[in-house]
Amino acid sequence: MRISAFRNGLTVTTILSSAALLTAFAATPAFAQTADTSDSSAVETVVVTGSRIHRDVSDTTTAAPLNVINAQELSERGYVQAGEALNKLTSMTPSMPITPHNGASSGNGQQFPNLFNLGPERTLTLVNGRRFVGSGTGLNGNTVDTNMIPVGLLDRVEVVLGGGSVVYGSDAIAGVVNIVLKGSGSGGSLTTSLGQYSKGDGNQWQVSGDAGLTFGGDAGSLHVAAQTGHQDITNRAGPYQGTSPNTGNFPGVGETAFKVGDPEVDASAVAANASFKLSDNATLYARLAELAGDER
Repeated sequence: MRISAFRNGLTVTTILSSAALLTAFAATPAFAQTADTSDSSAVETVVVTGSRIHRDVSDTTTAAPLNVINAQELSERGYVQAGEALNKLTSMTPSMPITPHNGASSGNGQQFPNLFNLGPERTLTLVNGRRFVGSGTGLNGNTVDTNMIPVGLLDRVEVVLGGGSVVYGSDAIAGVVNIVLKGSGSGGSLTTSLGQYSKGDGNQWQVSGDAGLTFGGDAGSLHVAAQTGHQDITNRAGPYQGTSPNTGNFPGVGETAFKVGDPEVDASAVAANASFKLSDNATLYARLAELAGDER
């Protein structure tokens, strides 16, 4: 009897609890509907933490500093390569692609951006906001040689310090260098530069030019640039001041037999930037860059 009464009481309690839950759930939509219609004009901010959608580096809203080097600055300061301008930034670890005659190994003529000295593989170099074919090998396979692009084809160089890994990944931990090329199908320029050191040596010259044209009923544009230059050798070694002249590998006292300075260099580069509009929603892009040089 006691067990039966307990079961009957448990059944009545369960029924009453179920009825209470059903009543609560039935009333819930009314409250939700009232909340949705109370403020329909509320706008929430959507934060994108990572995206592969193309966007210009200069259009990115970020608290990180942004440095821009335009074509006019490159011309006024006499830079013959984009890497020379990047070396002047305090956040950039200077890269010397041409090794002087000081006993060190010969340079390879390549120049990779290196922000905060974290290594070139941690500084992402883009061309027109998109990844470019790497010039390095091994762990540095994604790095881009800035000397491949003639200065005549440069519109500007944008440098974002830090924060790029959120959008581009771990190869942009130090920052992003975006090289923007001239893409107009008209206009052109021809530039010649000459110079030497105050000591009268190290003569150097460079000729660069660019031109643009349109084709396909203005649907396509092509901009081509080329440059060639030469640099003479310099020597800042002093005369031998040793006490054992003309013995073994030692030269005579007062004789300058070593070389410490810039080597003789011949360098040429050609590059092209083209685009063709296939439709309102599709555009075909093509870029070409080639560098040739000789260091002696």
